[in-house]
Amino acid sequence: QMWESRALLDVGRAELIREAQEQADGGQETVRPGLFVRCNFCNIALPLNQLCRKAGMAKNSFLSRQKPVLSCCPSCRQPLPKCYICLLPLGSINPYSELKRHQKAPGADAAATHHSVPEAYDMSTLHFSEWFTWCQSCKHGGHATHIAEWFERHSLCGVSGCGCRCSEL
Repeated sequence: QMWESRALLDVGRAELIREAQEQADGGQETVRPGLFVRCNFCNIALPLNQLCRKAGMAKNSFLSRQKPVLSCCPSCRQPLPKCYICLLPLGSINPYSELKRHQKAPGADAAATHHSVPEAYDMSTLHFSEWFTWCQSCKHGGHATHIAEWFERHSLCGVSGCGCRCSEL
């Protein structure tokens, strides 16, 4: 009963904030709240649409020679974290490859796509098995499918000695 009241409060509050922001911004689109993964070394956010807006991304020679899914940070080239189940890097979508793919898409105007960055949901080609997730409590994580398979058979975190009951959160 309290959960439903709190949910209604949160929804109403979000609507009021959205309306106030639209009035203050003159109807311009605002940044949506969200959780972003950051590189452990250079602290750059790794959402695809932010990486594509980064200056010089369209002419980045390092990224132009890489695979569509990177195992390192596109900014500092340090390795990304590894899945605690398979021990392979979690991977990040190569923003250079996605920009090129978007520019070559049918109906894409080359002049318009050079200056505009498509939304991430329009760009992401990463299969669900390569998505990553992590526990909000202990911060351990890995590939989404590996973590889901782990918690089908276990209740404790898969990292040795952790003891967190991630599946119960």
